[in-house]
Formats: sequence, C-alpha cells, structure tokens
Amino acid sequence: MHNGEHTDSKKTAPWRRSPNLTAFAAAGVPLLPLAGPVDDLGRLAGSGPLVPAALAGGAVAAVAGTMRRRSSGKGHRRHRSGVSLGPRARAYLRRRPGPGYASRWTLYKDYGRLSARRVAKFGRKSLTWQDRWFGPWEEYASFHGRAQGWIHRWGVYSTFEDLTLMIAPPQEGKSQKAAASLVEAPGPVVATSIRGDLIRDTAGLREQVGNVTIFNPEGVGSYASTMRWNPVAGCQDITVAVRRAGHMVEASENKGLSEASFWADWGCMTLAALMHAAALMGGSMRQVYTWILDKEESDHPLYILDEHAGSDLRSLETLRYFQTSMDQRTRSGVETTLTRTLRFMLHPGVVEMLHPVAGPGFDFESFLLSRDTVYLVSSAGAGNVTAPIFSAFLAEMKATSWELGNKYTNRDGQQVSRLDPPLTIEGDELGNTAPIAVDEWASWCAGSGIRINMYFQTWARIVERWGREGADALWGSAKCKIIGAGVTEERLLAKVAQLNGKIDVRDPDEVSYDQRGNPVRRPRWGEVDATPAGDIRKIPPGKALVLRSTAAAPTLITLVQLRKRRYFKQWVKAGRPAAGLSPVEPREIPRPRPDLAVRPEVVDQVPAAPDELGARRARRTPEAAPLLPLPTRPGPPPLPQHGTPASSGPAPGPASPPPLPELPSAVPDHPMWGAGKRGDAPPAGVPLLPLPTQPAPAESLPTEAAADGSAEGEPSAVPPGWSPWQRRAGGDR
Repeated sequence: MHNGEHTDSKKTAPWRRSPNLTAFAAAGVPLLPLAGPVDDLGRLAGSGPLVPAALAGGAVAAVAGTMRRRSSGKGHRRHRSGVSLGPRARAYLRRRPGPGYASRWTLYKDYGRLSARRVAKFGRKSLTWQDRWFGPWEEYASFHGRAQGWIHRWGVYSTFEDLTLMIAPPQEGKSQKAAASLVEAPGPVVATSIRGDLIRDTAGLREQVGNVTIFNPEGVGSYASTMRWNPVAGCQDITVAVRRAGHMVEASENKGLSEASFWADWGCMTLAALMHAAALMGGSMRQVYTWILDKEESDHPLYILDEHAGSDLRSLETLRYFQTSMDQRTRSGVETTLTRTLRFMLHPGVVEMLHPVAGPGFDFESFLLSRDTVYLVSSAGAGNVTAPIFSAFLAEMKATSWELGNKYTNRDGQQVSRLDPPLTIEGDELGNTAPIAVDEWASWCAGSGIRINMYFQTWARIVERWGREGADALWGSAKCKIIGAGVTEERLLAKVAQLNGKIDVRDPDEVSYDQRGNPVRRPRWGEVDATPAGDIRKIPPGKALVLRSTAAAPTLITLVQLRKRRYFKQWVKAGRPAAGLSPVEPREIPRPRPDLAVRPEVVDQVPAAPDELGARRARRTPEAAPLLPLPTRPGPPPLPQHGTPASSGPAPGPASPPPLPELPSAVPDHPMWGAGKRGDAPPAGVPLLPLPTQPAPAESLPTEAAADGSAEGEPSAVPPGWSPWQRRAGGDR
C-alpha cells in the first residue's frame, strides 16, 4: 500500500452493496403460476411460458429490491451534484419526494392500516379480528390522504389514539378534510365551525346513521339552532358548577388586566357560587347576570344559599366575603372578569338559547352512547361571544365521557375503560370557537375514547390562545402533525425542519494523487435538513406534509377531500336529502328615531290616573262656583269700657273695632295738586292714585260670633271685602 492512499477507497459502503439476488428471485417464485398453466412449468427448453414466468419473477425481484434498498440507509442519502427533480416536481409526478421522506415500506408499516389494527385490538374490543382485517377501515382508522405512487397510491392513516394537529392557511383544504373525517367517524361527533358550509355538506350524510343537532345561538350561516342548553341546569352539584364556571372564565379573554390569573381564580369561585345559587332556585343565567350588575339584588343569592338545606357552605362563605369583606380594588377586578365572561348575555339570540324550556334538557350520556352529531356554530373574530358557552359544553361532554368510560360495558359484556366507539371532536378553528385546554386534555383523551382533530390557520394563533408553554405541550402531544401548503411562518417552518431530522448528502469527492501520480478519491459527506424550510413552503396546493411520532420519516400526501369521495357524489346525485334543518329567521332590528337626538327639558308631571278620561272633572264656570266661607279664628279679648274697671260689670258683648285716631285736617302739600284739605277733591283732570291696601291683622278679623247674633261656626254676615279701614276717594271717613 502506497503512502497517501485512502485505505477504504475500494471498500463498498453498506448502502451501496449489491442486494441479495437469491432472496429477490425466491420472492418471484410464487408468481410463476400467473404466467401460464401449471403443467407448462416442466418445460425447460424452448420459448414457451418460461419466458413470461421469468419476466414476472424479475419484476417482483426488482420491486422487492427497490423497497429493500430504499428502506435501508441509502434511502436517507443523496448526491449534491447532478440534475434531479425537486420535491415539488416529484409531488406533482406522484413520486417519492426524495431522500429523507418515507419509503414504501415505511408507508406500509407506519402510515398504513397495520398500526391502526394493532391499536384497535385493545382500543376497540367490540371489533373482532374479522372486523379489523376484513371490515371497513372507518371503524378503526382515520384517513388523511394518498401518498406517492402511479398504479397504487399508498393511503396514509392514523389510529384513534392519535391527536391530529393540522396547520394551514385559509382555503388549503382544512374544511374539506374535517368534513370527510366527520362523516366517516364511527361514533358520536361534536363539530365546531365558523361557517354553515360544514353543516350543508355533512348533515344529510350524518342523518343516515343518527340524529343531527345544531347549536347556533348567534344565528351564523343559514341553519338555525335545534336545541337549547341551560348552563345552570345540573349546578345543584357544586362540582358541576365549579367545572363549568372554570371553563367559562378560562375561555374568556383576560387581556388588559393585571394579575389576570388571580382575577380568573376569584372569578371562577364567584361565578360558581352564583350558578350554584341559581340552580337551587331553578333559575338560569339571567338571574346570575342580574345579581352581578344590580346591587339591590346582590343579596338574593346569599339568601338562597343560607335558606336551602342542600347548599354548599363554602360557596356561601365565598360569596359573602366577595360582597362584604373584599377590598374595592380586588372586587372591581373580579367584577370586570365576570362581566367580560358573561358578555354573551348582551346578545338576545344567545339569551334565548340559554333559557330553559319545558321538558328534559340535552342528555350527554345518551348522546355518547349513540352515533348522533352536534354542530357548534359561532362567529369568528372579536364578535364571537359564545366561546365560554361552547367551552363549558365540551367540558361537560368530556366529564360525562370520563364517567361513562370507567363504567362502560360493550356489547360482549366486557368491562372497558374507554368509550367504544370513541367520541370524535372535529375542532375547526378551535381556538376561536371553543378554546378548551387541549394541551391538558391530550394527556388522557387517547385512553378515554376521545379522538380530537384540530385545525388552525397559524402557529401564532395557538401561542396566543394557550401561551408558549401550552402551545409546546400541544405540539408535543399531537402524534399526527399535518402541515398544509402555503405556510410561511418562520417559527413553524423551523420547528418542522428540526423535527424531521437530517440526512447525509454526498459532496464531490476529494481527489489527491499518490507518489506514482495516480488519483485517489476520498468521498465526502455532509448533513442537511431532510425537509428544509424552503421545501416545506413550496408544497403544492392540495398537498400536505404528514409526520407521525412513531414513523421514521415524514411523507407528502394529497389531502382527502369530501367532494371527491364516492358516497358524497352519490348523495349529491340523489339531491342532497337532509331533513330537520330549518333556516335562520331574521331578527327584528329597531329603526332609528331622529327626534330622540334632541333631549327635551325635564318637567315634573303628576302621573295620570289609571282611567284618565273618567278621572277628569267636569268643566265649571267661575260664576257657578259657591262662595268660600271665611276662616274662623278665635277673636281678641274684649276691650274694657272707658271709666269702668275691666273686672267689673257684665260680661262684654261682641268685640267692636277700636276707634280710629283723629287725623289732622290739614295735609301736607301734594306735589300734584298743592295745598288742600284731606277731604277736598283733587283738581279736575288729575287721575286718582290707588291707595295701597294691606291685609288686615289677625286681631282685626271678624270673630266667629257675628254682630247680628249668628251662631258660632256659621258664615259671617260681613260682606266680602269689608274692612274697618275702608274709605272712598273724595268722601269723608
């Protein structure tokens, strides 16, 4: 060996060794009878059927060799140099996207029905082995789409224990995939949506296997609600009240508040106590909302909790502390949290749907044991006020399924710990419609018979709704991750590229020369991302990148679409039959009154009598009115006579006015008519000035006993307007 030579230059790498031709030839032996009759196999000469048999065996050997080679290490290596098709072009041609992606063997082993059958053996004990191997796959697997292949396109499935997370921009197949999964679900289904097209495309198909119920409090889309649900019903149990109140407060937006978690805790306890009190009196959310806003009614729940023998004492203490002992700042924060949580009470349609009606309400247990469907429809964006209601509804569904799973017995009488068939939750835009704590539910839903499929538009929305830690927990709990076309978020692309790992890429060989001048080649290898961010961004429309946690490599699929399924085409051809769906009735909106823009002056008015016309008095003329009697007052004591002691003589008679003092005869000069006597008439042409009149003092009013001897209490004979000081102009006193 010469110096400078590479010792391993002539060794063949393990991924480049020749396949075992003996094994490949043996694999083609079972297909030899397909080439011709069996007795023709004895012919060893000539150009008979032996040639087609050899061709068939060679084809099988080639296919087996390709699958074996691509499932080995060489399938994860590629050459950097040379002209080759990119993943986008390969996806259009239905070819394998390239090294780093799942091979056909991986598709069969990790993405096929084989793994779903293994899980169904323990997850769905009601299915026999004939049902699992020869029955419909909808009973034990979830279908997502088709992978590469020209003649046979491999199907990509996941098990019922896989939590599926799909992220894709708008109009990239999320709704179509959710609709297909909804129709093909083997058990009860709860679907959330922000539009009515999901109901339009799936309600008629789901009616063929069970009842369809729509809960649309806001009247979104074209289909009205067919059910009502009272969140207070069942809150006689304080644990139910705490569970529903907690999910309602958690689903509300607490932005803008400092120490939001503290307010949320106190808001949960206070709301649970109020709902508990309302349930004990047979009320609804109307009473709860009134108790929060009306200060005069705030003591009513205290009275209920104090008087009812079955009330929870802790709730009474919590509510009493909130209303009497809590400081003003803390109480204001809790009230703000409660009013923000219950803002759906401002929507008249929502209030009507939450009002109890006669008869039993929604039966969660009967629903979970059927194949019925419930649609939860709400608006999108900031106008969505039903998120707390839907979160409490799903929380109650989860709690009931947990209780049923622990005591459920299947058709064979076996005790199982999960629902069979499982409950399917199709959460389209789950962060907007019903923001439940999926990051916590994922830890036990798979073992309780609950299958959750979530669909989001961006990774940022997940982080905003559940926080960074909650989003990471949700990402880690999702066993099946689907990334749609058109994703441009750098954080999401980096997470996917890092998760898919790296592959070896062969660079151009390093060439050196030995002492004799002979070239010596040294292979060089480097590591790159199996799915670079640029390749993920360039995924063609209608396709998606799928990665299962138990798979060795990701794969690229064509997403399933409901409109292309055979049963959907048959249903459309039959005229889209769907019974039990009623349109949304338009709500009457009051018209504006421009005259109310100017506020009139407030005038105190006496309220009219109930019968205003009958209570009116008849018109009377002033002349017909009777004279009013003079007021009766006790007169002054009698004056003594001149020269007679007051104590002597007979009893004095009626009092008489005292004599007026004698006025002087001369009067001062008047500025108008000069000097003259008081009794003289004024000069001609000079008008008379009215003399000032003063009310008579109380002592000078006539007494009850008149001068003519009239009885006490009778009207006096004194003419109206009489005064002892009366005088006339131009005359003597």
